[in-house]
Amino acid sequence: TFVTANVDGISTTGSLNNTGTKILGPASTIVYRGIGGTQQFTTGFSYVNVSIEGSGNKTLNGPVTISGNLNLADGFVVSSSTNLLTMAAGATFTNASAQSYIDGPVAIFTNSTASYTYPIGKAGFYKPFDLTPANASVTSFTAEYFRPNINTTNPPCTPARLEAYTINERWNVVRN
Repeated sequence: TFVTANVDGISTTGSLNNTGTKILGPASTIVYRGIGGTQQFTTGFSYVNVSIEGSGNKTLNGPVTISGNLNLADGFVVSSSTNLLTMAAGATFTNASAQSYIDGPVAIFTNSTASYTYPIGKAGFYKPFDLTPANASVTSFTAEYFRPNINTTNPPCTPARLEAYTINERWNVVRN
């Protein structure tokens, strides 16, 4: 287990140099424990298990893939379409709540018809989304929660996208 409270995540200075790709052992865990504020979620690793602790935002500074468990104990993982969080097939989430969820898009690779829960939200609203694939072929789905003012008269729904609407919120789900 490697624990960092550094605002830059796993810093590019000091005893652990983050240049190139780092391969972590099959049972390894990286703990992001920055207190309050924003902590960078370091890229360049093949993450197995990650634990989000210490409140505040853990902001991805590049695309990140997790193959084991993402423990959302306390704090928010902030992603974007450029800095996408991807969960490999078989990866899991634990402990998501109103105090710890993914704020931004997350892609989940599937290879079964089991239900997957996306622990997503935005701006203080935890709004998980459940998805059940129609078949067991390997594919991925990306989901993100939004709470903006929505054009309910002409929603941007096409066959390539599924969007579920309520009066004040929506979930955008794309099969990749």
